[in-house]
Amino acid sequence: MVPRLVTGPQPLCARYHRTLAPLVAAQLDAGTRAMHVFLDQVEHIAREAAGAPLIWIGEPDLRRMDPTLATFTNINTPADLLG
Repeated sequence: MVPRLVTGPQPLCARYHRTLAPLVAAQLDAGTRAMHVFLDQVEHIAREAAGAPLIWIGEPDLRRMDPTLATFTNINTPADLLG
């Protein structure tokens, strides 16, 4: 289940099945750190697996739980946390 805002997917806030752990390990071993590459691979796997679609949670549904979408605030520094 991957949250998707108007600005794009939020892969770090997603829920992934443990069977994807080898895929994560392979990407890290290959030096790939970009989450969009991982998401593309997961989406491809989901398309090929019968009955196992990748579930996107759209912004309207997310706003029902978090009206300001504060869950997705990007915090990289202590100043970001205070701001």
